[in-house]
Amino acid sequence: MLRVFDCCGPVKDYVSSFDGVLAGASRDCPCGGHLIGHGRRSRWVISPEGVFEVPIQRMICKDCGTTFWLLPGFLRAFYQCARGLAVKIGSLWERGLRSMADVRYILVGACAALEGRLHLSSLYRWARLASP
Repeated sequence: MLRVFDCCGPVKDYVSSFDGVLAGASRDCPCGGHLIGHGRRSRWVISPEGVFEVPIQRMICKDCGTTFWLLPGFLRAFYQCARGLAVKIGSLWERGLRSMADVRYILVGACAALEGRLHLSSLYRWARLASP
């Protein structure tokens, strides 16, 4: 199961202070039990600031045995794109007022680390994430 927890600030701040951010996450299971650490993994995330390897904490309930992934609020499940980048792509694209190639050019101009990571098919898919 995925549990999204709010964490303030950009991806860069989350990565640099991962353990401190994790301390503020809720440790309550829906069953009423208590969640404890059960490993972690890394996930690559593309954000407006660049490309980051983000640690994702895995938790397990001591009572019911359910496993959870604590997903930071700036991520969407199963997408490499951060929410902030999806919103930026959507606002730049404005449903056809600019071509997606122009959007890619603008984003790479703002952050050179995105060069080669923004494929047009992905940009179209991520632009739809920005829609409610």
